[in-house]
Amino acid sequence: RTLRKTEHVLTPIELQLQWRVVYEREFVGAQALRARRAEGPKVRVTCFTSGGSVAAAQRLSLGDLDVGEVLVACASPTLGGLTVGSALLDLRFAHPHLTLSAGPLALRTCTASLVDNQSLHVQPHKHTYATRGTEVVAT
Repeated sequence: RTLRKTEHVLTPIELQLQWRVVYEREFVGAQALRARRAEGPKVRVTCFTSGGSVAAAQRLSLGDLDVGEVLVACASPTLGGLTVGSALLDLRFAHPHLTLSAGPLALRTCTASLVDNQSLHVQPHKHTYATRGTEVVAT
């Protein structure tokens, strides 16, 4: 199946944001979202990094298979100029650590977040507020 830009109707299901939805409640679009959920996801938004520039709507492949397309990409000043972005991938290929091709350029799928959040390195049993000035959190 080939995904085309005109087909993109992204819901919390494709965006991996279902944790924000209370399906037992009524809200605008609830019935449509429940029906879409019952069908099961076919595509998923997945993060990626690349050593070169990638354009929105660029097709992605794994070998001879067309697996999706780039939604958005930009250079990351915090990751040393790597290109970071999001791609809409066929569900079978929406996993971290895959190397995909965008023409001659390779990109690597990864899990969010693409920011090295220092709070993820805090060990509550070791690091305390009282000793915050003496301890250095390893990166």
